[in-house]
Amino acid sequence: MGAEGVPLVSLPPLPGGVLFSSFLNPSVPLWWVTVGFSTLLEAFSLSSYPGVVLWLVGHGLSDLSWFSLVSRLASRGRRIVGTRAHRILLASCGAFLLLFGSFLLLKYLPELIY
Repeated sequence: MGAEGVPLVSLPPLPGGVLFSSFLNPSVPLWWVTVGFSTLLEAFSLSSYPGVVLWLVGHGLSDLSWFSLVSRLASRGRRIVGTRAHRILLASCGAFLLLFGSFLLLKYLPELIY
């Protein structure tokens, strides 16, 4: 908040949500560098452009499903999930992303180097 309780940034909900959840979120570029780009290349190698289109549609639908679920849970408050379960969920998701990203890096890094 700025002086006299005036917000420093005032954006409508949709552009503000896109800006802060996608473009300014440091995990998005990290995801694309590790998981996203390698799975997109895998889709292309399996079935060329139709594979890429199907991958993009699946990715979009999974994002929509995930963010709808997160939005619903957030609107209901922590009384549903609880603080401890919330921390466990975040740690589990982070560990999964790290493991999956590491797996993909180990799988594709030798191909990129040689």
